Amino acid sequence: MNREQRAQLKFFNDPTMHCVDVLLNFGEKPHEEKIKCLHTLQTNLEEFSKTLLYGQFVPLLLDVYYKMSRRIPNESESSKHTVLFRKLILVLATIVNNASPREYADNLDTCITDFFRRCSTIKVTMTELQ
Repeated sequence: MNREQRAQLKFFNDPTMHCVDVLLNFGEKPHEEKIKCLHTLQTNLEEFSKTLLYGQFVPLLLDVYYKMSRRIPNESESSKHTVLFRKLILVLATIVNNASPREYADNLDTCITDFFRRCSTIKVTMTELQ
């Protein structure tokens, strides 16, 4: 393996690149890879730059959550779907919990407030469907 191949391997094995790839292609990734990505985000928050965390990861996580909430899983997917929902919410909660008051006000307040508004709308819509 030459130097360039090692550099590319390191680049693509980087947790940041892995998480970006999984979040951008969440629907196509296997369940285990999704869980690994969410676990990496949750346990390595301090490793990611604030710009990347608030500017890329949070919007991608919210987008994944909204897309998943519109999809009704079949019986065989239901438990995996529930696990992913819980993990997504846990990652978002960890990000909010680790943010300083200033970081929250500058980067999270609007999108998290919107998230809670949308969650109540989703809950009402799901109840109406049943």
